[in-house]
Amino acid sequence: MCVPCVTSQHCTGGLLCVNNLCVPPCIGVEGCADEGSQTSNECGTAKVMGRTTLFTSDGYMIAANTTSAGNDDDLATTETDCFDGKYDQFYRFYMKKAETITVTADPVAAAWDFDIMLKLYAGTTCKAGGSPISCTDDGYDGASETVTHSASADGWYTVVVDGRLAFADAQDYGAYNLVAKLMGNKAPLCCQ
Repeated sequence: MCVPCVTSQHCTGGLLCVNNLCVPPCIGVEGCADEGSQTSNECGTAKVMGRTTLFTSDGYMIAANTTSAGNDDDLATTETDCFDGKYDQFYRFYMKKAETITVTADPVAAAWDFDIMLKLYAGTTCKAGGSPISCTDDGYDGASETVTHSASADGWYTVVVDGRLAFADAQDYGAYNLVAKLMGNKAPLCCQ
């Protein structure tokens, strides 16, 4: 049973103090650590944003660039709300039920140079697994984009940073800063 605590010294029975609760130590929660070896240029090599970093006050932060990235997640023009083109990059993270993720991608260049679109998929298969559960592009303005999602079940999710304008190459790729934060964890912040 969980009891209030300030440090793990206040907990008994080998429990750890996490968010002022005494909880069991990490027992195999997936997606604990960042994995920097992936290229992020294809769905199958998505960078893993680790839970321990996602839960920090700053969250997971990365400066990246879709220029010369792969073209692994273009959706058909029939998906008008999420029609995209060409270059894209992929980030993967593990969520537990009732946790909420917020991911923001901010183009580095001046407005209209890179019109970012963010897509969020449940699972690890991207478009091969079906349509995105969320797609955001606030309309040809070259501004930052944010997607927020609350998990209804434990599992992996994949966010795709893409360009919105397939027929305007200069606006379809570029440098961006990505920040992702995870909130609402009721379980241990794994791997501590």
